[in-house]
Parts: sequence; C-alpha cells; structure tokens
Amino acid sequence: MMTLPRVLSLEDGQIIHTIPTEFYDRLRLLNDKATFNDHFLIENQKVNYRKVESPSELTNLSIKIGNDREEYFSIMLEKSVVSISRKYVNPEITEEATYTNERSMDINPVKALELVMDTSSIEVFIDGKAMSRTVYFDSPIKTIEIYSETKETKEVTLSDSN
Repeated sequence: MMTLPRVLSLEDGQIIHTIPTEFYDRLRLLNDKATFNDHFLIENQKVNYRKVESPSELTNLSIKIGNDREEYFSIMLEKSVVSISRKYVNPEITEEATYTNERSMDINPVKALELVMDTSSIEVFIDGKAMSRTVYFDSPIKTIEIYSETKETKEVTLSDSN
C-alpha cells in the first residue's frame, strides 16, 4: 500500500505527521468551507480530500464513507479516542490472526480531521497523528456523511486533486 508522503517532525518526544504543502497546492477547492452543527452529507461528488475542523475541541463525531451497496468505512471520534473501521467493506479480511479491521488511537484535544482518499486507501490525519487503511469497495463511493452529537459549529472543506 502506498501512502501520501508525509513531513515528519518531533514534538515533545512524539513523531508528528503533516501533509506536505505541495499536496495542498494540487487541490482544487470544491466549496467555501461549508459549516454545519449536527449533520453534513456529500453525495455523488468526486472528493478525495476533506477536512473537518472546529474552533473549539471536536468531540463525538462520526464519518461514514459509503457506496450504494450499503458498504461503508467509518471514522469515530468519541471524547479523545479516534477509531477507524473497514468492518463493513467487502471483502472483509479475516485470514490473518493478527489482522484487525478496526484501529483506534488516543488523541487529545482534537481540533481537525483531514481525510485523504484514493482508489484503495483512506488516510486520516488528526492534529499531527496519522492512521491509514486499505479499503476495497465493490462499487464506487457515493456518500460521505458526517454526524455530530454536539452542537458546536464545524467547518468542512472539500477538494479534489488536479
């Protein structure tokens, strides 16, 4: 699996992952930072970059990336734990005893989530931390839904690469 190049730095003894500025230079903005409180839906758009951010801390947020066959990849933020799951994407990988369809990471506080998608991977960048997953959908992605249990205003940036 190939991943997006990353700029690595060290802060307080931890490795920080950031997206190179050249990546942002190749993006074509598809919206003017739409705002939402509890629900945001993207349908039938070719979007391979999205950023969800808030001036205050993000909590209790879920993102569901799916197709018309009810397959989906999920990202959950509950308090300070970010989890990603490909459990409901076919084919589910179950051969390796050490392989898991779900991963999680403690991150506190969370101000922004950046998602980068290509044909077979989804990468999640959260305030200097990164998680990635191989994902094979049986049919193209059609929807991206973002839900939040909290009412603070959040911004969504959608882009496509040139």
